[in-house]
Amino acid sequence: MNVDEDIWGDDLLGRKKDADFLIEFLTNRIAERGASGVTRSYVLNIDARWGEGKTFFLSRLAKQVRQEGFLCAYINAWTDDHADDPLIAVISEFDRVLEPLLPATSKLAQAWDVTRRAGLSIAVAAAKYSGRAIIKKALGEGLDEIEEAVSSEIDTVLDRYAEKSLASFRRGRESIENFRRELDTFLADASEGDEFRLPFFVLIDELDRCRPLYAIALLERAKHLFEVNGVVFVIATDSIQLQHTIRAVYGSSFGSERYLLRFFDRSYRFEPPTIKPFLRKLYTNLPLQSAALAAPSKQEGDREGAFDFINRIMQSLRLSLRDIEQCLDILGTIMTVWPHKVPIQLPYLLPLIVSFQQGNNEVFEGLCNKGPYEKFTDLLTTPVRLTFKASDPPRSAPTRESFVRLLSRILEMKSLNLPDALDRLGEGTKGSDRYVRNIFRNEMTMMHNNHHDPKRPPFSVLGQYPEFVRNAGRLTKGAVVPDH
Repeated sequence: MNVDEDIWGDDLLGRKKDADFLIEFLTNRIAERGASGVTRSYVLNIDARWGEGKTFFLSRLAKQVRQEGFLCAYINAWTDDHADDPLIAVISEFDRVLEPLLPATSKLAQAWDVTRRAGLSIAVAAAKYSGRAIIKKALGEGLDEIEEAVSSEIDTVLDRYAEKSLASFRRGRESIENFRRELDTFLADASEGDEFRLPFFVLIDELDRCRPLYAIALLERAKHLFEVNGVVFVIATDSIQLQHTIRAVYGSSFGSERYLLRFFDRSYRFEPPTIKPFLRKLYTNLPLQSAALAAPSKQEGDREGAFDFINRIMQSLRLSLRDIEQCLDILGTIMTVWPHKVPIQLPYLLPLIVSFQQGNNEVFEGLCNKGPYEKFTDLLTTPVRLTFKASDPPRSAPTRESFVRLLSRILEMKSLNLPDALDRLGEGTKGSDRYVRNIFRNEMTMMHNNHHDPKRPPFSVLGQYPEFVRNAGRLTKGAVVPDH
């Protein structure tokens, strides 16, 4: 097995083709910029919603570009946003990447040390400025008394402050220019040898989860400090969430979308994922030996029936990959603790799980028969039709019916005791009626041996499903827990 296959071996969404395309694009684009006399740098935004695999993609992209001989720094912005200045986190990661490649006594190591100190001086200067701002804020109302006490010298103080501010600005600009010059020289010298190839890829993840001021500062540092030959930034964000972050600082009316255009040369959006391979992986990891799953299928005992049903529902709901993962995690927890002999009925359990995980309290309560359960079917973006096996009555042809009807029949019958539900269902030939009748017959046979006390007839275990979902959902990492 080659290294490429190793890197992308668990790629269930076909993201390797995105990585191949972007590496080719970025390396060629900066070469084109150099030929045109433009600085050979680039800032690319990977724009994807939460749960669409940004972290998976960036982590594999980092491995691939390193395998191809490029330098690569990987920065989790959210992990590092405790720092006062994001420049510290970037330089620290550069240090980690470069240290094993540069012998301590080499000229390149010395050149990097000069570059590093130039960058740190900018961060230190910014910290000093920030400290002064904090002191000024702490003085608060006391400034008025100070101004009155020195009113005769206020003009002199202002002139002196203006001169210091101008000098500080000039020093800051010189520091930035010095850092960019040193970094440019270092990368040019290093790329002439066998140490590594340019561009230097800087991958930034989780930016949209950072503190607003830190996220903005990181974007500004990337654009203004690292616009040097041979540096490429790939920044993964949920742009909608990042716009909210920016408006939290500058106000709700601020044009955050146009503001972001200042920082990104281009944005790249993933093709909508084909969720079936991803879902297949999750499904095979379920504790299938602990509890059986049941859903309408073409053949009696069709093991694929349950997977096919889950896939159809998830496709129609268009949940994010993260949401699907959490829903399957809740299902797996329920399977682990399932105490009954009868199989778990997915046509009722899965809607409960989805509405709970999504935090949709109205739909969840409706599915518990406390409100309009039809609201779940309103969430389906496409109709879901199911094929019902032909085991009852014998030798009848399979029938196709909508999932909406099946769910409605389950909810109508589950509030009745088992004997009454069986009487109500009778010998109807509709696929959904046959399916629900078989649920209750199996319960009567497997759990009650076809006997019951007429004064205390048993109810279906379907009534226990909501409590299973609540408990499993509270245990599941990252699940949204509604206020019931």
